[in-house]
Amino acid sequence: MAKLEAALTEVQADYPESEPLKHFRVQFDVGVDPQQPATTLDVLHGRKYVSADKTQVVAFNRSGFSFSRLPPYQRWQSFRDEAKRLWTIFRSATGETLITRFGLRYINRVHIPFNRSMGDFLTLYPEVPPNADGSLRRVGSSYMRVDGVVNEIRDGRLIIQQAMLPPEREGFATLSLDFDISVAALSGMREDFVWEMLERARNVKNQLFVASLKPDFLETFR
Repeated sequence: MAKLEAALTEVQADYPESEPLKHFRVQFDVGVDPQQPATTLDVLHGRKYVSADKTQVVAFNRSGFSFSRLPPYQRWQSFRDEAKRLWTIFRSATGETLITRFGLRYINRVHIPFNRSMGDFLTLYPEVPPNADGSLRRVGSSYMRVDGVVNEIRDGRLIIQQAMLPPEREGFATLSLDFDISVAALSGMREDFVWEMLERARNVKNQLFVASLKPDFLETFR
């Protein structure tokens, strides 16, 4: 862990805020003296760094690496290149490491008027039958999850989640469209394969997002 933290001092100029990531475990033994306290393990697992403008977050830990971008968003190329730079720093500390899983996740927010059906805006949504008089049935909250495969990526897995969030605009419902594409359990994955598949995952995500919106609604995002 000391070697990892020493190498990660390189990121502190661009990511000045940091906090430790800890791993907690509590163990209870059955059949022993009930007065005996539980065993608690509190171990430093890694560290999270936040950029000065609070739009980018990178986490380095014993089991992996993650990089996230918050709004306002930039071009994919800028995000990808920064991820590669940070990954190189991480690998300089960990050395050659077996890659067992990688993924790309996009969480989008959309806003729909309360008095309109989701079907007027989306092609992917939970459908609720109307009231007996034909009026829309008011929905207080909703959550939908779909698990599938990604044919464009070998052993690719797709998870689509849609959930209703607390309203952010008056008169509008706020929904999240969450696309998570990942690959796991491939033996001997090379780094160049990982980056190639991440490019492909981005294209799949774009296609899914476009296909999830009705054409008129999609135009509001252009």
